[in-house]
Amino acid sequence: MKSGVSGRSDKAVLDREVIKRVVEEGGELALAEVLRLRIRYFSDGVALGLREFVNGVFAEFRDRFGSRRKTGTRSLRGIRVFDTLKSLRNLRTAPFG
Repeated sequence: MKSGVSGRSDKAVLDREVIKRVVEEGGELALAEVLRLRIRYFSDGVALGLREFVNGVFAEFRDRFGSRRKTGTRSLRGIRVFDTLKSLRNLRTAPFG
């Protein structure tokens, strides 16, 4: 899924439109492709890790969440490669850019 050249270097870049199309059609990106993307979960997800870790962070800061919320873990939208990774926040728009 490589496309184009990044800036003045000769590094291959991923085409944003191709990525959007693959995700919208329910396809999957390879792990190497996902790791090359700017993934918002890494910066905006508050806590990122295995279910036990994220739920531990949730329990520690339980008073900062609504009373209806029962667990801390949220699946990473659009990134099936990381089935075991969970996030504390449920990012609804543009999980990667």
